[in-house]
Amino acid sequence: MKKGILKFLAGTAAIATLIGGAPLSVQAAATDTPKATLVTDKYYKTLLGEEDEESEAPSLTLKKYKNGSESKDPIDGVEFRYAKVGDLYQIVDGNKISMAYGVEAAFAATFKITAAADYHITENGDMYYYKDINEINTQYLQSINLQTETSLKEYIGGTAFTSVTTGCDGNASGTAKIENADYGLYAVVEWSSANASINGEKVSLTNIQSPFLIALPTYVTTNEGEAYWEKNVTAEVKNSTDEPETEKKIVTANEDKTDGSESVDDTDITSIGDTVHFRLKGTVPNIPTVANGNKEQFKKYILVDNLSKGLTPETEEDGIQLKNVIVRTTNNNYSLENTDEVQYYTTKVENYTGTEPEYIGGKTIAVTLTEEGLKRISNWAAADAEETTKEIYFYYTAVVNENVKIGPDTQISEPAGNPNEVKLQYKIGSSADMETDWDKVTEYTFGIKADKQLAGSAAAVTDSNKNAITFVLYSTKDGKAETTGRTYYEMKKVSDGVYHVTSKTETSAENNTKIHPAAGGALNIKGLEEGTYFLEELSTVSGYNLLKAPVKIKITAKTGNNTYVLDGKEENNNQYIGTISQDGNTDGIFKVTINNIKGFELPSTGGSGIWFFVLAGAFAVAAGCGYYSMTIRKNRAK
Repeated sequence: MKKGILKFLAGTAAIATLIGGAPLSVQAAATDTPKATLVTDKYYKTLLGEEDEESEAPSLTLKKYKNGSESKDPIDGVEFRYAKVGDLYQIVDGNKISMAYGVEAAFAATFKITAAADYHITENGDMYYYKDINEINTQYLQSINLQTETSLKEYIGGTAFTSVTTGCDGNASGTAKIENADYGLYAVVEWSSANASINGEKVSLTNIQSPFLIALPTYVTTNEGEAYWEKNVTAEVKNSTDEPETEKKIVTANEDKTDGSESVDDTDITSIGDTVHFRLKGTVPNIPTVANGNKEQFKKYILVDNLSKGLTPETEEDGIQLKNVIVRTTNNNYSLENTDEVQYYTTKVENYTGTEPEYIGGKTIAVTLTEEGLKRISNWAAADAEETTKEIYFYYTAVVNENVKIGPDTQISEPAGNPNEVKLQYKIGSSADMETDWDKVTEYTFGIKADKQLAGSAAAVTDSNKNAITFVLYSTKDGKAETTGRTYYEMKKVSDGVYHVTSKTETSAENNTKIHPAAGGALNIKGLEEGTYFLEELSTVSGYNLLKAPVKIKITAKTGNNTYVLDGKEENNNQYIGTISQDGNTDGIFKVTINNIKGFELPSTGGSGIWFFVLAGAFAVAAGCGYYSMTIRKNRAK
């Protein structure tokens, strides 16, 4: 016996091969009104040429492959529901006998196929009859809409239905088989793709098969024109799949641009108080037209963005909504920019509640498309299959705060610096709730660790003398210490010997915050970006000499493995500065030892101590003169 393989490919022509119906009519004795009589299994066997055989029951095998081709990956976990909704009847109409499929009136109304019926007979129940089953599917496809889909699902759900799932219960991968079925007419609904998967990985179906009717047996016509009845039917149920993607970038140049001309990167350097511009991107997958398919709609689209605690998102006064968000789509016809009349998206800032150590204490931002936004991107997804780039961009800002981490954190295997990440959570149709992988970017900042010594001893710096040692930090436009127009950095004291750079600067050392080491000599400055800095010692403990010149510190950020490392160089080494070794530095901290040596110190001009030196000098001169006079007398006496 030949096997019929039915493919849902294009237009009603495919449906004609799907259902099929041999012209079944003969002349008979005249009757006043049409009468319908249910045919027996014996009649079906006659159609199949099995009247003298013990034969197996009919079967229907449903095949589900990625984008509808067996050459692609099979899709498992797709649930189909089916129910027998009709039978083959003999219709006697006057002196003419025909064969037709009959369905109950409630089903015909739900399926919106009453207009295609050849007969409406109520003698043995309210029934509609169809000589050509193709007309049922044709009529349905012409009236298909979401309401029809919902009504049909409700009808099937409330009927004695059976469920089969591809790749489960002994079914081969990508197939679901209905075995030992009765002869008759069946409605088949692709019910749920919530557990759809390919090779064990969840997949989202963007276009699923519309509900369809199929008769067992089915009348099949081959390409060669051969026709026959087939009771073991295989249907390839077409669909389409596509996955949205997401991306996060740091805007590193042209921050005022939001048209795609801005420069972006995965890593950047910053300092405390800086405003960082972020760009989030989510794509909209194509939902192409599939013959006899049903375009799915977006049910959820949320960008979830985690920020480490060193970054504070700029919000409105309520502290919940992002401030100054800019949204852009690559097709202006599907803009998602909020208006006074329509809100396409919302933003919400909350405390991070996860367990990843690099985000504890940080914030989570949710950018959520509203129902109107979901409708808009659903229409966009279904609009033009040739439009390969369908992207949504959201721009927002965050400020680097005092919790920023300096360089890599050796307590966390990765990532270094101040990471932040985004993922997309989405749902299309009845597919499962899906999410993309995290896409991560990182902000880096640096620090200086100065170990202060007196005559080579850090222990000589004590609680009683530490405040006598003062420093300021400044930079110049040309990187030269002697240049006028210096920028002095205001510091915020965190604890003894620990300071954070603030966003405030001064133009003179006189007005600038003075910083001091802690007892033991440690001086830590945190929150610097790449650049050349000068650490100038303004005063030190009495009896020790000041540095002859500021310590020049050059911080150069190097990219490597999504991390920045600090390359510190000191170019003014002198006798008062200890060894500086920064080769191979990977912790983002410039380390330097600053040593004051003991020296001869003149009293201040006008101080009382000057008379000691004046008298000592006079005494030395007098003694010299006396010695000279005595020598002359002795020589004369000789």
